[in-house]
Amino acid sequence: MSWFLKKADKIIEPSKEWDFYFCKVDNKPASVFIDLGRRNTIPSKGFEYMAYLKLYMKQPRQDGLSSSEEYQALCDFEDRLEVSLTAKAGMLYVGRITHDGVRDFYFYVKEPNVFTKTVKAFMGGFTGYDYETGDRLDADWSVYREFLYPDSKAYRTILNRRVLETMNAHGDNAVVPHKLDHRVYLMAEGQARPFIDQILTLGFQLEGHEDNGDGVTVDFFRTDLLQNIDELTNELEDLAETFGGTYDGWGTEVITA
Repeated sequence: MSWFLKKADKIIEPSKEWDFYFCKVDNKPASVFIDLGRRNTIPSKGFEYMAYLKLYMKQPRQDGLSSSEEYQALCDFEDRLEVSLTAKAGMLYVGRITHDGVRDFYFYVKEPNVFTKTVKAFMGGFTGYDYETGDRLDADWSVYREFLYPDSKAYRTILNRRVLETMNAHGDNAVVPHKLDHRVYLMAEGQARPFIDQILTLGFQLEGHEDNGDGVTVDFFRTDLLQNIDELTNELEDLAETFGGTYDGWGTEVITA
């Protein structure tokens, strides 16, 4: 069982390309926009340097994120930046972080000096914006993997959002409570009973559990509001880990008006 939308027994899986998530950096709110698809192709041969452009926003929100007043200007800036830099050989745009009044754009490049010169020429057309650039050797792409890429809970919020968007496209009535099916994998049969006892105390009902020889699958369900899905899946992920298991995901049926 993976992340899916159940309708007429059809499973719809999310795509893996560019997406965003929210987190905290230095205990301050941050928004990350990342090319998730790069994960399967790194490290890219020859692109051994991480380089960045730090742009100081003109009208950030009080919490340090981008404001609606500056939204379109930042979108236009990013579009032109990506076109200008990716047109140069040896530059890969992998993501950005908006945080504390700045927007950091991250690239992997072959030649840092070329990156710096290209950015300088590009920024000549944007008066009024202060900026900084920098680079470092990062042959194993640790900045992408360990800083930009979402952890398990952040990645789950991305998948949750994709499923909800798909359901909405199919006419789902999101304000109606839905029966949500969940699955957890446990390492041993001895862990199943205490885990089941725990979820029963939380109002879940057992669908069934099966010992597959190399582990135990526990299926259970509860009726919940979809607007609380992130909090719910975080809770179940923590609970599964407490019992030495892994939370696999949830599924539900589209409910139309």
